[in-house]
Amino acid sequence: SSGINAEYGGPTSLNISTTMADSIMVRGNNAQKADHGTYVIEPNKGGYPTIEVKSLHLSCQSDVSNGCGWSSHPNMGGIIVYSVGSLSDKIRVKIKPGYVYLKNTDGYRKAGDEGVVHGTLCRLLLGYQPTEIEKAGGCLSGFGIKNGKVHYNSWSCNSGDVYSDKKKQMKKFEEGVITRAVDIWRLGKAEGQNIPVSSLVN
Repeated sequence: SSGINAEYGGPTSLNISTTMADSIMVRGNNAQKADHGTYVIEPNKGGYPTIEVKSLHLSCQSDVSNGCGWSSHPNMGGIIVYSVGSLSDKIRVKIKPGYVYLKNTDGYRKAGDEGVVHGTLCRLLLGYQPTEIEKAGGCLSGFGIKNGKVHYNSWSCNSGDVYSDKKKQMKKFEEGVITRAVDIWRLGKAEGQNIPVSSLVN
């Protein structure tokens, strides 16, 4: 099995806020308003930038694409890469905030991979473990798909110190964003691999 039950499961720990029609404030204290059609992730510490997310992009390295491969891959781990911090010049993948990678990790796990699934995903895509990404000032979220249903927990990605509230669960806002994105990609209704945030936020 791909270990999905062990690491996934309930509501983002990220400090996300957004402004749409009526200024939805997602995480109290250090949340700030974002421009229409975006959401932002606030750091807990000085010296780190606010991350603005304008769209979600499904990586071409994923097991699935817009409208293709979903029935063959009901179980996958997933990460949303918002930033790789100072590692951007060392990673071959061009990352913009909201980069989504979905893959079944059966047979790919190695000793030293953090967590059950998400450390393997980070290594395969980025060449680094989640803690290394965070130490470099990066920001990740982890989720998974089990039997076609999206699950939202990840100790290795969601419980960091800089952009997170240190809990494994995504908050409801980010849950809704990634669930709607997965539904759109599964049905093949995206224009290519990108979905603007304005299409994902109520």
